[in-house]
Amino acid sequence: MDLMTKIRTNNLPPLTLSDVTLIKRNIRNSRNSIHPRLPKSSLETQNSLNNMEILTNTVTNLKTLCDTDNIYVDGTFKSCPKFFHQIFTIHGYVNNKVYIPLVFGILGNKELGTYIQFFKHIVTYCSTIDLTFLPNRIFIDFEIGIHNAAKHVWPLIEIKGCRFHLGQSWWKKIQSLGLTNVYRDQKSEQSKFLRVFFGLPFLSPNDVDQCFVEDIMAIQPTGDKIQAFLDYVFKTYIDPSGLFPPDV
Repeated sequence: MDLMTKIRTNNLPPLTLSDVTLIKRNIRNSRNSIHPRLPKSSLETQNSLNNMEILTNTVTNLKTLCDTDNIYVDGTFKSCPKFFHQIFTIHGYVNNKVYIPLVFGILGNKELGTYIQFFKHIVTYCSTIDLTFLPNRIFIDFEIGIHNAAKHVWPLIEIKGCRFHLGQSWWKKIQSLGLTNVYRDQKSEQSKFLRVFFGLPFLSPNDVDQCFVEDIMAIQPTGDKIQAFLDYVFKTYIDPSGLFPPDV
């Protein structure tokens, strides 16, 4: 029997706005009394997680993960819980049809050791349920810590960069050099020159160096900022000894 029925049956006076407010407050207080207190620091958060029993259907996800040759990883920061730095996700490309998020990690930083620990934890957990997590290829952004962590855990893995994140990196560099307005002026020679770079990722890795030297450098306009951007791209992404050479 609900509250309104009890009131009508017992000829009680109707509820006032004040009564409703008090009822809501009592419900909220009662609910809070049985809920655990929210942690107020990263240490309290970690202790809470260690004492919490978590039930999920991750076994199904892990089986799918271990059956795929290629994995795709990415981090997001805006939706990350308080006291953590990022939500780190591993996706699988299932049945050559759809990308599915299979593993989520809540990481406290972007350090190499944290990424290594994250990957190793998945490998170890998979082994306890008779699964082998040994991907052939990983697609990631251009954060060197993730690259090194993947190579540390899987020395033979092939690392491939993401075109979207590559474009982001170049756009951020354009902004940091004060070339934003130059880039947006589509009629200027400098803008046309900067836009040419974003076609490089669509070339075969073996053709990138030749295109850069013979085609892009041949049409380079003057300007210190333009030169700085060209040097940055060459040293980081074109030079075979750079952080992210064309075969990545």
